[in-house]
Amino acid sequence: MPCLCPACALPVPIPFVTPVPPLRHSLRNQLALACTSSNPTSDLHSCNLECLDSNAFDFPGASHVTTVNMQYSNFAELPVELLKKMTSLVKFDGQYLTNLKTLPARFFSGQTQLKVLNLRGSTNLGAQEDTRLPDGLFQGLTSLEDLTLENCQYKHLPDMSGLTALKTFFSPSGGQLHMSDEESESKFDGLVSTEAVALTDQSLTRVPSIKNMKSLVSLWLESNKITKIFPGDFEGATRLTVLTLGGNKIVSVAAAAFVNLAVFRVKPEELNLTKSDGTPFQDQYGIGAYS
Repeated sequence: MPCLCPACALPVPIPFVTPVPPLRHSLRNQLALACTSSNPTSDLHSCNLECLDSNAFDFPGASHVTTVNMQYSNFAELPVELLKKMTSLVKFDGQYLTNLKTLPARFFSGQTQLKVLNLRGSTNLGAQEDTRLPDGLFQGLTSLEDLTLENCQYKHLPDMSGLTALKTFFSPSGGQLHMSDEESESKFDGLVSTEAVALTDQSLTRVPSIKNMKSLVSLWLESNKITKIFPGDFEGATRLTVLTLGGNKIVSVAAAAFVNLAVFRVKPEELNLTKSDGTPFQDQYGIGAYS
């Protein structure tokens, strides 16, 4: 027979369990809580998710975020509208997104304040023809100053004509980039503010035109597949002080190719120019005229 004392007659309280929101809502809330006026950063460092909802960054305060950190995350794809609310973004850090194969053409659309774009170590990015980096990827990035694609395996470089504020472009140690003769003539025409370009250990077969790069100071082209140096290859870059071409398979150099090296202040040891058999070119090309 059940006990009828007053204490036992009281109803047993049922513990309240807070409902667990869907993961996408939980993530969005976490990003919103972590983003403060003193730390305007959306941090997804080492995130294990393979994909994000397009509204993951759609939270109050998103328009004040200046940095997105996705280093070492597991994302295989990123939605085209992911950054649409982040109108004050200055830095996008996507280092070592090793599962990411490509980015949508309009992924950075509207990011007119973006200054730093780092995709270093994203080894599968643009590696296949069907995942090539689209030509519209850099469209509208009129404030971008620092672009890093180091150790990425992309074969095609998107249109860069609008990157008029770009100061540094680093893409060493990739081994995949190739440009047709037509691309080599015009790919960098818009880089009028660029001071340093590193395209080492790629698959370039000729020197890209730098005729419009009046601010260029350093150009690293070693360990490509360049076979010939043509007249005018280095015209236009009147501030050039560092030029490296070692490790290429050069078989001929036009007599006037380096006629302005003294004006450019490039030292012979920095040029590091060797023939395909490993022996140095002689100073009949004007290299030894530097003093």
